[in-house]
Amino acid sequence: EIPLRLVGSEMCIRDRYTNAIREIRMDYSVLAMEKALTVDSLNITLGSSHGAIAVDANYLNISLNAASNLVVAGKCKKLRTRTNGKGNALNLDSFLVESRE
Repeated sequence: EIPLRLVGSEMCIRDRYTNAIREIRMDYSVLAMEKALTVDSLNITLGSSHGAIAVDANYLNISLNAASNLVVAGKCKKLRTRTNGKGNALNLDSFLVESRE
């Protein structure tokens, strides 16, 4: 089983990918994805964390809090983003989005 809630840790999903992942919540952590994650819907919440993720989803919800940085690659049909606090950075340069909420 892949732990999805880590504090003060590093999360690196490499060997075991599953379409069952629906939510990733991380505080003071690093997110590193080496291949695309294919899911119907995914919620990502980062607090004082950074990293990169590749995702192919119908629905993607991203929430960045407290100086978090995330690079997102891949595609989705519907994207919702929210940033709270200062110092957040969301890079969607390599991400295809059909519509935004």
